Amino acid sequence: MALTMGLVLCCAAILIAEEKKDEKKKEPPKVLMTSPLGVEVGSNGTVKIRGLKLENATAVRFVDAKAPVEVKIKSKGKSEAPKPLEAAKAGDTQVEIELKLPAEIPAGPLLFVVVTPDGESQRHSIQVMEKGSTVAEKEPNGSFRKPQDVDLGKVIEGQIGEPMDVDVFRFTGKGGQMIVAEVRAARLGSALDSTLNLYDENGRILANSDDEDGGVDSILRVRLPADGVYLLSLIDANDRGGVAHPYQLSIRAEE
Repeated sequence: MALTMGLVLCCAAILIAEEKKDEKKKEPPKVLMTSPLGVEVGSNGTVKIRGLKLENATAVRFVDAKAPVEVKIKSKGKSEAPKPLEAAKAGDTQVEIELKLPAEIPAGPLLFVVVTPDGESQRHSIQVMEKGSTVAEKEPNGSFRKPQDVDLGKVIEGQIGEPMDVDVFRFTGKGGQMIVAEVRAARLGSALDSTLNLYDENGRILANSDDEDGGVDSILRVRLPADGVYLLSLIDANDRGGVAHPYQLSIRAEE
């Protein structure tokens, strides 16, 4: 009898151990991107954090910040990836936070983690920008007839909001001036595969840029042929767009 009971207990222990082995370990949340990709130092605003398994977020914690950062979760939940992108690329959950950055935070990447009952995400960064250095993209700006006017030296915080979307920006330049237009998107987690095209005010194309420096972010360098008005368009190379396609676009003059 004792031998039989011992065998039963032993078999039960083996079965329990095997069941535990079969149990999948819960994966921690993963952050893929923020929208916007950057915020100005000393500013208050809303930031959306996209990724995987973020729907049960309990906190967003900034790591090694030089001054206290105020964060309040406004909403959280499912947010499907824009088709045909997969969740692993564009995320399927989102946390929206109210963020207040003190003036003491220096410009540069600011690391944070999202905390959930299943653990913390890996560290991800949002770009802290100098005060007054950014301008928000404003719709409608999808044609040469309705471009958005911008000043050289500014960084545009924008988004290709839907498939086939085109964002057009207008600036004034001088003959012989070296202009650099640079997209920061994919390197910061965005699903955007950018393409830039530069035109003169008559719509004649002067330069274009698709993939540069081994990545899919665009960098366009061109010396302007004459004083005048110029138009710069930004699109997704695959005609995709949506909540997973934020970007930063800088248009600057260089020596």
